[in-house]
Amino acid sequence: MSKDQNQTPDEPQLDEKQLLLQQCRTLGIPVSNNSSVETLREKLATFLEQKEKAIESEARNLHDGDLAPSELGEYATPSSANLAQVRKRLRDEMLALVRVRIGNLDPKKAALQGEIITFYNDILGQVKHFVPWGDVTENGWHLPRVLVNLLKEREFQHIRTYTDPRTKQIKVETSMRKEFVIEELPPLTPQELADLRAAQISS
Repeated sequence: MSKDQNQTPDEPQLDEKQLLLQQCRTLGIPVSNNSSVETLREKLATFLEQKEKAIESEARNLHDGDLAPSELGEYATPSSANLAQVRKRLRDEMLALVRVRIGNLDPKKAALQGEIITFYNDILGQVKHFVPWGDVTENGWHLPRVLVNLLKEREFQHIRTYTDPRTKQIKVETSMRKEFVIEELPPLTPQELADLRAAQISS
């Protein structure tokens, strides 16, 4: 059973430094309010590189005979012998960071630059991140796979009013539409991460 809880930030207008601080703190990266934008970018890039290496290392340590997540439905109950491995694999898969570009299609949120998205289930626990959209994600924004999947499924109620040409009466039409446009981008290569760090140091 999963829960999707949405909260709107108190401050709709966030600059790049605030967004970087928010993401670093969400990911557990120690930062201070006095950190420069360049320092925050470098810390985030280093963390993401280490995270990918850790996931790859853990994946190599799994036994070939273990039950794969693709063999389980959402409500499947594996045997106790496989439960720990199944949970680990699901966590590795769903918490892996994905680089995405995000656009919001809900006109009611046109003045906002993002919101806090929360996911919860018994295996992953609570996964909570501030999700920005628009220009700040143009070069990619890293989110856990579970939240990317959740954003792809999110819809909003679109309301359209119009005048019936025959009766001249105002009518209201409602429909459900996708709330986000999500474009998955290729992960940064080691060379791109190195170039990013070099550019930040020299700037």
